[in-house]
Amino acid sequence: MSDLEAKIEAILIMSSESITAKNILNSIQNFPLKDKNTTLEEVVQALDNLVKKYSKSFGFILQKTSLGYRFYTSPKQKDFVKNYLQNIQTEQPLSISALETLAIVAYKGPVNRVQINSIRGVKSDSTIRTLQLRNLISEKSSADASGASSYEVTNCFLEKLGLSNVSELAPLAPYLPDNFLPENFSFDDKII
Repeated sequence: MSDLEAKIEAILIMSSESITAKNILNSIQNFPLKDKNTTLEEVVQALDNLVKKYSKSFGFILQKTSLGYRFYTSPKQKDFVKNYLQNIQTEQPLSISALETLAIVAYKGPVNRVQINSIRGVKSDSTIRTLQLRNLISEKSSADASGASSYEVTNCFLEKLGLSNVSELAPLAPYLPDNFLPENFSFDDKII
């Protein structure tokens, strides 16, 4: 493996999102050693080499998407990983962040990812995936102009609480601080 491929692999391994060849090139060129000799074509060639390398018998693959490059679980291992995640996730109690996210979806749903992040003040991607794996929330297509998917609680969630619909949830008002004014809260507030 070349030094360039190793650098690219290190960037891709730590990223939870797709990365473009141009972003990788910028990182390489802006590194303190300032490797200005590396070209976009060399980065693309190194990425193609890594895609080929990981297409063989690994538990993961490197895939090019419309958003860039990203590591994914090998399709051959999909069922095994899904089973593992379902077993491990249901054995563990929900974390505080998962409970916060679940409460937001239950009381504000349908609610999109940006709205959840805005309310919590942090990214909630992994927490949302955990709640989906446990069948407590589900994704539904959006009818608004943004096209962003929104989330709502599932019937499984309602059954676990002994409810027939979300209107039966306990009111939040008795648990809110005295100075909380819901009419002043907006999803348009900036994410912290």
